[in-house]
Amino acid sequence: MAEAGADIAVVANGMMERAGDAATRYLGKGGQAILDQIEHDHPPMDCMIGRHEGHFRYRDLPDFAFAVMPFSGDPALLVFGKGRFEGFVLQMPPSLDPAVDLQTGAGVEGGHHARALLNHLVMANRAIQRPGMAAAYGTI
Repeated sequence: MAEAGADIAVVANGMMERAGDAATRYLGKGGQAILDQIEHDHPPMDCMIGRHEGHFRYRDLPDFAFAVMPFSGDPALLVFGKGRFEGFVLQMPPSLDPAVDLQTGAGVEGGHHARALLNHLVMANRAIQRPGMAAAYGTI
């Protein structure tokens, strides 16, 4: 069991480091400049730019998808769990504490890994839990 906790800590540290770096890099820009920078920083197979959002991933973090919606008021970096972390959502706004939540319902399969990641981040005071936040984003 200690090994599982250590694995969660390693995953949490890697994900939070990348999220912090991405938030610093992208959230200081405005609108289209955010999307242009995401497209510049990531190869086409690792990003998708839409009219109102940019999605990207890091190959060393295959269990997470990152997104920024720069035209939605005060943009935030979003991180969505995939695979064993399906249902996990991190929201990193530029001027507030990072917030975490879990998606629930059909098609959400992460279960105990997603819950363990959320609990680790909250217990380590690296994020606050904001129940209901994940529902606003649906399944990405």
